[in-house]
Amino acid sequence: PCTRTTALGLCLLNLATFPSDMPRWRRLPGDWVALQRRLAINHVLVATSESGNVVGSVEVHTPQYQQQQAKGAYTPEQLAKLQPYLASLAVREDMRGRGIARELVAAAVEAVRSSDYAGTHMILGVADNNTAAVRLYESCEFETVSAAGCEIRLMRRRLQPVPKQPAQPAGKASWLT
Repeated sequence: PCTRTTALGLCLLNLATFPSDMPRWRRLPGDWVALQRRLAINHVLVATSESGNVVGSVEVHTPQYQQQQAKGAYTPEQLAKLQPYLASLAVREDMRGRGIARELVAAAVEAVRSSDYAGTHMILGVADNNTAAVRLYESCEFETVSAAGCEIRLMRRRLQPVPKQPAQPAGKASWLT
């Protein structure tokens, strides 16, 4: 999990990974403050090198965070249907190809599984033309749920294993059970 000691490294990684028209010196303080607020409500995970430098990160936006971002607009029924959202996966360019992103996704799934979230899926959105990211998510058991041709591909992953159906006895029709 991201801590206050790794937060600055995470903000610097995000500045390098997610471009913006705003100058870095102006963006960094706001990013740092916003991250401090999200640490209390989201799952924010970082991968660090042996020397402690942040080399990758991922964030899971919880349904509570999504409600906060919507300024309380969701009804209790709608809030109960919201799913955790995998966001902002980033790996430092010189550290790519080492399995760090896959480990971060696995850690994010485990963080949600071990939280009090009672739902069955985690979702994400990725640019459809980002084939490397799509392949990564597919290898991490995410499936596409959006229609073909969408610019943003909506993907989801089951958080809990699918319960196995009991085997039918040989010769017995399933409608009899």
